[in-house]
Amino acid sequence: MGGDDQDLAGAHGQHAAVAHREAQRAFEDIGNLLVLVAVLGHDGALPQHQTREHGPLAINKLAIDERVQVFDGNLVKARVLQVFVVCQLSLSPGWFDSKPAVAASTIIGRMDTGLKGRVAIVAGSSAGIGRATALAFAAEGAHLALCARRQVELDQVAADARSRFGVETHTQAFDVADPSAVQAFVESTHARFGRVDVCVPNAGGPPAKPFLDTTLEDWERTWQLNLRSTIIFCQAVLPHMQKQNWGRIITLTSYTVKQPVPELILSNTIRAGVMGLVRSLAGQFGRDGITINNVGPGFTSTDRSRSLLETRAKNRNVPLEQVQSELEREIPIGRMAKPEEVAATIVWLASESAASITGQTILVDGGSYKGL
Repeated sequence: MGGDDQDLAGAHGQHAAVAHREAQRAFEDIGNLLVLVAVLGHDGALPQHQTREHGPLAINKLAIDERVQVFDGNLVKARVLQVFVVCQLSLSPGWFDSKPAVAASTIIGRMDTGLKGRVAIVAGSSAGIGRATALAFAAEGAHLALCARRQVELDQVAADARSRFGVETHTQAFDVADPSAVQAFVESTHARFGRVDVCVPNAGGPPAKPFLDTTLEDWERTWQLNLRSTIIFCQAVLPHMQKQNWGRIITLTSYTVKQPVPELILSNTIRAGVMGLVRSLAGQFGRDGITINNVGPGFTSTDRSRSLLETRAKNRNVPLEQVQSELEREIPIGRMAKPEEVAATIVWLASESAASITGQTILVDGGSYKGL
């Protein structure tokens, strides 16, 4: 698309419109995603009596900026530098055939997350959801600072990110229950990259135990691992984000913060504190351009979920396959989530598109939560 303004107000025969079939193929190629239609740099218009805003395009399930004008289904005027039109892909067969064409001055492509060149800290990133999250950020062009307890696995994830996506990486193995280690890691990340944009505090879940079998040591360890570590990460990254007037913190807990699971009493209790922290910090730092949200996965295809199901099977003296089948029947989508699906939610919350979302807990649980 050229930088010069284009006059789209000529006769219909002179309008260069994207063929319906080409648009349909573009939708099919991208798959079940939101599609971004960007209209750039146009300022040609029909006389006022011949234009109408939000014409047939609005009927075509398109959300249109109020400064876009259309005539008989063709875009004729956009007075802004960049207008985003988001199209929903739940389309019935023949939908394109029955609707007006989209102007040729549009581009159909993937949504830009605005994360290219930013720096994302992802804790617990050697496996499972943490690993998937690290690679999802790398796929968006973000440089990575990765930590976990196992250096070998961390280095493998970092090497994968560098080779596949060409990003820079920084890794360090330590236990996030150690406050000084967390603080030192954040500072070394800032020294390495000169900025910290995104932080995903994450740690393994506590053991599954009935309440009366828990010990004070269990509670202390869970507090250190799953709440105190998040507090320390937030204390360490927020000053850097304030100086940049931009930042994203996305904590990782569990859907049990909304719907407790009986044998996860330690997780149910301590991780609920993370929700309180997120809500409190979101109110304090929003004017600094910082959003703070929480993601609560349900049962996900990870080693952690397998361990929990193995414990259930052992306690009931039944096969693991039976316990998993029973669980999946209770999940409305009929299966556990994939780590990549949780990671996609985290990346979206870190994106420019989610800049108005803060203080929220987003569940990725296949519909398991039964509350309103």
